[in-house]
Amino acid sequence: AAVLVPSAAVGEELAQALTLQGLPSRFFRGRDLDLSAPEVKVLTLHSAKGLEFPTVVVCGLRPGTYPTPDQYGDAAEYAEELREHRRLLYVGATRAMAGLLLIEPKGCLDAVLLGLDRSHWNVQEAS
Repeated sequence: AAVLVPSAAVGEELAQALTLQGLPSRFFRGRDLDLSAPEVKVLTLHSAKGLEFPTVVVCGLRPGTYPTPDQYGDAAEYAEELREHRRLLYVGATRAMAGLLLIEPKGCLDAVLLGLDRSHWNVQEAS
């Protein structure tokens, strides 16, 4: 399995938290990935390009990791950042060979996620 996140900072934090919870995990930067390592592989969405995993979890989408209109003075600049963000999420989703889990934080305002058709999703809310 691989856990894909939007940034190295989120990846390092998540790998540490998973390990503390008893699930050995390691954040891999770029091409340092060791597929034989006996731990959960945590990578950035960028680093996952060209790779495939049986199961992929995409998470870490919190404020500051996705573009919002108020970050840009120009609508065209925001639209381009949104397209890039959409491409990266697509890369993450298509790395999964058999299973994909997308974890969206409650109250997430990511325009890409808000715009998805959820009619076929198995949505479960954490308590």
